[in-house]
This record gives sequence, C-alpha cells and structure tokens, in this order.
Amino acid sequence: MRASARTTRTALRRAVWASVTLHAIAAAGLIVLVRTREVEPPKPPPIDTRASYVQMHLVETIGEVEVRPDPPTPAPPAAPTAKPPAQPPETPPEPPPVAGPAGPFAPAVPHTLPPELVALIRKPPAGPNVGAAPGPNVMPAGATAAATPVSTGRVLHGAFKPAQTVVYLLDCSGSMGAAGKSAAARSALLATLAQQPATVRFQVIAYDSTPRALVSGGTVLATPENIQAASARLGAVEPRGSSKHLIALRAALDLRPDAVVWLTDADDLTGAAIKPVLKASGRPVPVCVGLVTAAGVQQLRELK
Repeated sequence: MRASARTTRTALRRAVWASVTLHAIAAAGLIVLVRTREVEPPKPPPIDTRASYVQMHLVETIGEVEVRPDPPTPAPPAAPTAKPPAQPPETPPEPPPVAGPAGPFAPAVPHTLPPELVALIRKPPAGPNVGAAPGPNVMPAGATAAATPVSTGRVLHGAFKPAQTVVYLLDCSGSMGAAGKSAAARSALLATLAQQPATVRFQVIAYDSTPRALVSGGTVLATPENIQAASARLGAVEPRGSSKHLIALRAALDLRPDAVVWLTDADDLTGAAIKPVLKASGRPVPVCVGLVTAAGVQQLRELK
C-alpha cells in the first residue's frame, strides 16, 4: 500500500511539472509573437493606377492620342494714336562750363560793357576755325603778310569796336613757367590781338613782382607793326619770381581802358580782392580773367 501511494505522488508531481513547463513555453512564444508584430513597419498605401479625369479627357485618333490645345484669344484692335501737335524748334542748349582746377568756370560776361561788346566776349567770331588764330591770308584791316605775327592759340574774344581800349595783363611769375602755361597764354594773347582792327587801342602789361608795358607809348593802335613789337617782347619775357597781382592791376587801370583781360594761373583772385583797387580808379572797369592751366587758357569770366 505504501509503495503504491508513493508511485501515485511521483506521477502527480511529474504531471504538474510537465504542465507548468508547457505553459511557460506557450507564454514565451506568445510574448515573442506580440513583439514581432509591434516592430514590423507599416505597409505603404497601395498605388493608385487609375487615370485621372484630365488624362482621360483626350480625343482618340487613329492609333494615337491627340491633345487639342485651346484656340488662341484674338488680340483687341489697337486704338488709333493721335498725332502730336507740331512743336516749334527748340533753341539748342548752351555748352556746359569748362571745369578747371579751381572748379567750373561759367561763361561770365561784364554787365557794364556795351551790348555789342558783351556779345563779342560771350562768343568769338564765327568761322570755320573758331577758337584758333587766322591763317596767313586772314589779316586785320591794313595789315601786310610780312608784318602780321601768326599764332595758333585760342582766341579769347572777338573784335572790339573802333577807338575802344583794352589792356592785357600777363602773369609772368615762376609758376607760369610750368606745364607750358606761359606759352599757352602768349599764344592766346597774340591770336586775340590778330583779330582786332587797327582802330582798336591796346597795351600788354607783363608782371611778376613789377609790372612793365611791352609796347611804349601808353595804349597803341592794333596795327601789324605794334602787334609785331608786342610779339617780339613777349618772346623775351621769362617766367620768374613771385606775382604782385594788385600792383599790376593798378598799372592797367592807370591807362583808363574800357576793359581789362587778365591771363594768370592764380585761381584765388576774387571780386572782393580787387574791389578796393577798382574803387580807387574812379570809374567802373570790367575785369575778365582767363585762368591758365596745363590744358590751356580757360574761358573768360568777370571778377565781381
């Protein structure tokens, strides 16, 4: 009896352990299956292979598919343009001022001169070679080919009226000897004298620290002989020393001219600086300055 009871208990224990083992294996498999399904990536959505309405909206031809474009929209007719009214011809603008080292030089004209003289200084005489000296065949009245000095410089102004007087002030200080400024000033002065009729009176005053007249006799007629004398003495003048501008201006005003034409490379001359000298002369005299640079003599401007 005791042996049978022991056998029964042993069999029962084995059965319990076998059941526990099977349940543990089943639980482990279930856990593995659940985790595998959680890690598996989601499947992409299926591709829609159906044709859209636009793709199917075609016109079938013989063995081909043809797309018919929309017909072009016709452009509206252009409105007739009205012809602009005829405009009167415009006056051509004046040339811009010439720029120099000290700034632009607007074409200034003395307001105290007679109207005809204002026009002469504003605009040189017309012709095919405006701004240059006349050739050997173009001479003032009463001139001869042998006595007329020929210059290729720029003409500063046109011819004065008979019996009018002009004094030219020529700066001959040391600074004028640089960059060909002295030669340019002399050439322009001679070219301008060649334009004057023999009835005009002139004088050339060259100055550094001391002014000196190049033609004896005060103001002289612009004859070929007097212009030739001025040309010869101009050739003997050498730039040197300093420049005493106001002393030279007083010497020019003592000759009581109708106008003073000043050639200098000094860009600091102002109307206020020369006003006391003009007031002391006792009469208003226009003073026009042509600034001399390495590029030549600039357009005349009046000191006011």
